[in-house]
Amino acid sequence: MAQPHAAWLEPIVYASALVRYGREAVMVFFVLSGFFIHLRMAERANLAGASLSARGFYWRRAHRLGAPYAFALVVTVVCDAIGRTWFPSLYQAATGDALTDGVFRNTGYGWESVVPALLLLPSSRGHDFGTNGPLWSLAFEVVYYALYPAWIAVRRYSAALAFLAVPAICLALALLPGQPFLVTVLIYYPVWLAGAALAEGLSRRPTAPIPVAASFAAFAVGFGLYLIGRSVFFSAIAATIFGAGAVAAFAGLSDRAVRSPLGSLFEYLGQRSYSIYIVHFPFVALLSAAVFHLNGVRPSSGWLAVGGAAAAVAFGCVCFEVCERHFVHHKVPAGGLNA
Repeated sequence: MAQPHAAWLEPIVYASALVRYGREAVMVFFVLSGFFIHLRMAERANLAGASLSARGFYWRRAHRLGAPYAFALVVTVVCDAIGRTWFPSLYQAATGDALTDGVFRNTGYGWESVVPALLLLPSSRGHDFGTNGPLWSLAFEVVYYALYPAWIAVRRYSAALAFLAVPAICLALALLPGQPFLVTVLIYYPVWLAGAALAEGLSRRPTAPIPVAASFAAFAVGFGLYLIGRSVFFSAIAATIFGAGAVAAFAGLSDRAVRSPLGSLFEYLGQRSYSIYIVHFPFVALLSAAVFHLNGVRPSSGWLAVGGAAAAVAFGCVCFEVCERHFVHHKVPAGGLNA
């Protein structure tokens, strides 16, 4: 912004600030995950008498997510190998740009990054698998999936224990000194359980209107609290509020909004969002490495920002067609994907 630039670049500059809130966006994803994972159980009339096969649940999750995850690891290795060979400065955290080098300093293929990734716990040791830093959230998800059958047993016994006592115990862990990986994951478990609570609430009253305005207000208040929070305990509570508010708000949108061209576009991308999420960053890193190598400095072109973002999304959609499409549990027709 301090350099001479065209006026059309300014919206892109300001919009780019949203990218800084990737971790917060993941909190909304955790709520979505809890919502959809629990929705099938929540729709049963007698949840107390419902049963869940842990073996069947684990197999279904592994079949749905495992192959695309392995494919993403291969994509990461290929993209990084090309970049490290032809455009090495970014991967060596030697571009001279402090912000960028700080991001890439904890990337690579040492045992602390490779072994956790192979155990489905990427970044759990503080080192990203290659340049694929966004995989950290999948480690959280794997733990939440592992806990789900046990949580269901608690839920069948008592809703109060499942939705009040369990989150309270998890939040209390934030008050303990020292927070290793597993403790951190459990502290944010209430965010995931907020999605499960929404699934039950909406399935119990399927025709009741959702207060969209109040949901957006909850999101705004929760996000504001998150920004001013100075502790993990406070942040986890705030993330639970704004994550649940965001999901409830969009669940309450009218059919007209959902069926609009913009809604259809978001639905198309949402159906492919898992692939886009787990492959986009190595691709972006490769593009950035090439630009650093050719340009010599951190790029500031608006066309590069627009083109790079579009190319990364398109790359994720291609990866969906190559791999993930074959592992969805409702086959993807030419026009889209069933939920």
